Amino acid sequence: MDKQYYYMSIKELVVPQDANFDDVNDAINRFIDALPFLAEELSENIRVMEYKTLAEILVTSIPLITDIYAKLLEADVRLIIRRIERTGYPSDLMASFIANLMTLSIKLQKAQYYGDEIVHIKNVEICTDIVQTLTLFVNLLNEGDYTEAHNIISDMNVFDDETGFVFDRLLSSIVIKDYDAAKKLAFDYKEKHIKVLQQYAGNNYTVKILAVDDMPESLSFISNVLKNHFKVFRVTNGKTALKVLQTQKIDLIILDIEMPVMSGIELAEEIRKKPEYKETPLIFLSGNSTREYVMNAKKAGGVDYLIKPTSYEALLTSVLKHITL
Repeated sequence: MDKQYYYMSIKELVVPQDANFDDVNDAINRFIDALPFLAEELSENIRVMEYKTLAEILVTSIPLITDIYAKLLEADVRLIIRRIERTGYPSDLMASFIANLMTLSIKLQKAQYYGDEIVHIKNVEICTDIVQTLTLFVNLLNEGDYTEAHNIISDMNVFDDETGFVFDRLLSSIVIKDYDAAKKLAFDYKEKHIKVLQQYAGNNYTVKILAVDDMPESLSFISNVLKNHFKVFRVTNGKTALKVLQTQKIDLIILDIEMPVMSGIELAEEIRKKPEYKETPLIFLSGNSTREYVMNAKKAGGVDYLIKPTSYEALLTSVLKHITL
């Protein structure tokens, strides 16, 4: 599909408040048809590292995807649905419209995830280049090859103001022949990026998170969001979750509420009976937003309550807020 058609479909989906059902439904259908091609393009860019093309995609697409996602899944969705209900449209059209919204939600989450993954890979590449360049820089100084040391810093692509400032100081130190200062600065800045690389590489795998949900697609989403940062255990019911807690020291638990055999509330109550898990953060992730459910989750020890379908950013932000790194 032509890329221009895809971008046009995105823009057409941002509909005015007074749009009628047919206009909204047509725009959503066009967008759903076009979105898989973007997902494939983003996925391919991850594999082949075509960052020139990637930059264009991210700048143009991801902000629009985020805006549309917020528009459809928050207040505007309910307003649109209520307007349609008041018009008396046939129930089959209404069901089709809501199904389209849910399908779009899943595809948007997938596209957001691809975008975040690409940015993640690019950041790893930048940090690696800085570490390798500074390592070579110090080695050249130790060998007395000051001209080449100056050249590799001058030739390095600078990606941010902080790196540019540090590299300027390195060049100034070479010019005034203060090689010891240059070595120390290079070593300190390299160590800083090594720590960043360790985080990007998932060095927090010592932090263990348990996700409990009877829906496989929900577990896959949670894993995709967190797997680059933490060790994630996935189970589909409360009984299995309790067995995991016996064999692993879990640092945070994400659980659904409406599950067969044992509900999320019942599971939370069982977890809190265990002395070692009395303070472990429990994040509820549920499709039910009623006050009763939220209050029951809070009484059961929940520290946060996220509504399905939630976003990549909302889930990761909640986890980072409540986890002890």
